[in-house]
Amino acid sequence: MRTHLGIGLVQRLRKLLTASKNLQVIRVYERDFEHALDLMVAQGDKRWSMTHRTSFVVMWELEVGNAFTFDRNFAEAGFRTLPEE
Repeated sequence: MRTHLGIGLVQRLRKLLTASKNLQVIRVYERDFEHALDLMVAQGDKRWSMTHRTSFVVMWELEVGNAFTFDRNFAEAGFRTLPEE
């Protein structure tokens, strides 16, 4: 978001997210990290970062199908990205 829309929007979004009763903060556990690392080894052809893979693992575990992102890697991993291009 910062890259595309600027830091001001990030600051406003942070305030909205912090105040929201509809959001949950998800912690990454060691098992998630290990699963992401296993994916990195198994998917050597993908240039996804460890951060991407960790996000994917947590999203798959929680059955989250949509990602609010401008990052095409989420679509490559099978997620529906919002906003849509």
